Amino acid sequence: MELESFKIDNLSKILKEFCTENKLPYLSADDLLHDKTIIKTQQQTMWLLHYCQWWDECINNPHDIWGNRKKTL
Repeated sequence: MELESFKIDNLSKILKEFCTENKLPYLSADDLLHDKTIIKTQQQTMWLLHYCQWWDECINNPHDIWGNRKKTL
């Protein structure tokens, strides 16, 4: 499995767990953020915003395991 596919699969699993634990429909993070009919807490909204950043890093840096997060760890 390519590194990019591995990262996307893992991020997808993380999003699915988040949706299940938070009783949210299993949609893309972008859809969850922008759908005004889905009520979210501030914490859920922040998590989704960060998730979108992780997703973008994965797509933009498919061969970088840590993405830009490495600098902040």
